[in-house]
Amino acid sequence: MKHYCPFLLFVALLCSCQHIDTDARLQPVKWSDADMSRNVLLVEFTGIGCNNCPTAADEAHRLAETFDGRLIVVAMHPASNNFTHTINALYDYTCPEADTYYQFLGGTATTPFPTGNIDFSTTTDSYLTDYTLWGSNIMRDIVTTPAVNILLNADADGDSIRFNADLTHATTEALTTRILLWLTEDSIVGPQRMPDGSTSTTYVHNNMLRCEALGGGWGVIRTLNEATHLTQTVVIPDNVSDISHCAITLVVLDDATRNVLNAAQTHL
Repeated sequence: MKHYCPFLLFVALLCSCQHIDTDARLQPVKWSDADMSRNVLLVEFTGIGCNNCPTAADEAHRLAETFDGRLIVVAMHPASNNFTHTINALYDYTCPEADTYYQFLGGTATTPFPTGNIDFSTTTDSYLTDYTLWGSNIMRDIVTTPAVNILLNADADGDSIRFNADLTHATTEALTTRILLWLTEDSIVGPQRMPDGSTSTTYVHNNMLRCEALGGGWGVIRTLNEATHLTQTVVIPDNVSDISHCAITLVVLDDATRNVLNAAQTHL
């Protein structure tokens, strides 16, 4: 186990973030296995100074349970949004990759949090949506046929992780993609502004992006044939607290649009 986060004084932001009435939240939708044809990626943009972000995190958890293994949730703390910062914050949960995706999706320093995106695609000309719309956007994508199928395995060994992935797609034509490999961590205990305005120092953060492990924010360009095998060893980053609480997520993007073609996740 590694511990790298410095302990500094935490002071909550004296500001508010976007409030959504809990009565407006979507109700669970039941799916059978026959309805599920692909995985969907939910990127949750969140911050420790956002008092409504815990409610959105609860909704992401509920949706993950509802879609039963077909929804992959990755929580990102972009440094370019004010809600990810506090004065002398106890932890720094930001990483450059989070800002790469956040700014590509139209996020700014003052974008109301919580917000998120499904599959790097747009909804009514907007990439970012509040959590009350996540469920309907997931249903939009989850019934589509995946352009790429993914079989992913990963194991941690000492200070490194070795992953293997087999990618296949249905046509005989080559497909130009970008491959992203993310490391996320669960069960990180740290400060969080809560819905009642108080600050919890024992809040449990889950699905937190720790790094992008291949080629920077937009990964590596890879032309896929009918069957493509990927394997690589990557070093565990210093900001990881407990590798046993981590997961590897492989995301395959269309190189031209940056839309997600499919994603897969495996826990270490």
